[in-house]
Amino acid sequence: MDCRGRDGQFIFTGSSVPSDDIARRTGAGRFVRVRQRTMTWFERGLSSGAVSLSALFDSSSVTPSTERLEYGAILERLCVSGFPAHIHRNPADSQIVMNAYAQEVSRADLHRIAASQDRGAGPLQ
Repeated sequence: MDCRGRDGQFIFTGSSVPSDDIARRTGAGRFVRVRQRTMTWFERGLSSGAVSLSALFDSSSVTPSTERLEYGAILERLCVSGFPAHIHRNPADSQIVMNAYAQEVSRADLHRIAASQDRGAGPLQ
């Protein structure tokens, strides 16, 4: 966000979902919908990128890595989310944030999505 690069400096409310009411303004020009995806192990610096899912599906020949990881290290990598703000967090801190994230999604978003499906809003995208 800025050159300081520290956590907790700003509060962004842009992830809220305003009601889809014809009477409200669209926000066109002021809001942009962004699809957020987690970072891959390669993007996080945890993998050489020698093998990728697309390579697995696109070809029959894959050269395996000689790098060996203990199960604990693999589990640790899986437990720390791929969100950019989490890549330097320890697994325990990352899990606290991800548990809160999952609880909030289930509390608010899943109910909103279910309600829109009940009203015949069409398929989930």
